[in-house]
Amino acid sequence: MTAGMREYIRSFVKRNPHSAMAKCQGLAGWMSKNIGTVHTFQGKEANEVIFLLGCDGSRDVKGAVGWVNSNIVNVAATRAKYRLYIVGDARVWMENNNLRTAKKILDTYALCQIRRVLSDEELDEAGRAKKLREAAQGLPSALSFAAREEMPDGGSGDSGPFDIETDSFMTSLESCGFLKEPLTAEQLQKFGFSERAELEQKSPQIRKNLELGIRLFYFLRPVYAVNREFDASCCAILFCKAIELQMKECFREGLKCVLPDCEIRGRGKGRGRVKLSDARAEEFTLGTFPVIIKENSAALGRRMKQAGEAGYDSGWWEAFAGKLFSCTEKRNRCCHDSLFLWKDLSGLLADLFLKSKEPPGFPGLMEASETGRRLADGAGEKE
Repeated sequence: MTAGMREYIRSFVKRNPHSAMAKCQGLAGWMSKNIGTVHTFQGKEANEVIFLLGCDGSRDVKGAVGWVNSNIVNVAATRAKYRLYIVGDARVWMENNNLRTAKKILDTYALCQIRRVLSDEELDEAGRAKKLREAAQGLPSALSFAAREEMPDGGSGDSGPFDIETDSFMTSLESCGFLKEPLTAEQLQKFGFSERAELEQKSPQIRKNLELGIRLFYFLRPVYAVNREFDASCCAILFCKAIELQMKECFREGLKCVLPDCEIRGRGKGRGRVKLSDARAEEFTLGTFPVIIKENSAALGRRMKQAGEAGYDSGWWEAFAGKLFSCTEKRNRCCHDSLFLWKDLSGLLADLFLKSKEPPGFPGLMEASETGRRLADGAGEKE
């Protein structure tokens, strides 16, 4: 790892002779002094420390995962005076209990700081606002979430990460006692649930993402009141995951039934374009659904008419696809490393939970997506 990092920097300098790094005097000496194994830095300090674990997901790396003990993690973390960066593939390194604990601390540190500020009765309004703004800078960004990403092929409609992992973040959130308070009836109603039982009807993973997303939304509102420019992606990604899971659950079987010969982009070596009838679960991504639905709105309308629900005509499906396109675009921005502001989160939540003005009364995606379950009715019928 050490030799590889040094070689990467030397290669970068050769490729970019006019870069700021290439103009640095004594770069070789700096690399020798500042890049090394964790143990070589024991007893030293730096303002910032990058703990580089690596991003290799191959079977060969499992030995390294098991080898990183609590002492190594402790030494790496305590060398940093102000900032610590941990770089690695979360899906690989979460198998190590020491690093899983480290990630939990990083995920929740800013939230704990915000909680302390909110409960400090000695702070005046200006002091509280200042400390909230400072604490919010440490909120986990989109880069804290494991994501598989592929470049679009021009026909899939999916132009961003297509598999965001929120499980480890939710586990971290569940360790925060202050995020376990029951949601009030008013809070649930603002997110389209007339009562708790409606939320409980969702499958466990969808419900968990939604519930923690709602709790985090209300917890972070005081930060928004004093800083409208903070990154709200850690909250938004939970809702993104919820709608991704909801769409797969509601539509995968129905679309395979009604449109078996429709093709989407495959995932993995040699898959190319695949028919829906042969598509794997992971190949149904959030970005594929609006493309399929828009291009086949007439067929879906006919299928619903056969089922005795003529109100779901081609126009309904086109409106649904339009709202889903809007949501997918927001998801793509949220899951990259740019700021996803509170106003962006509000737009995402509007797509998911609020009725539209155009067309009038069109439900939010969490409600409208339930229609997909009805497509599989009468599976033996052909278009």
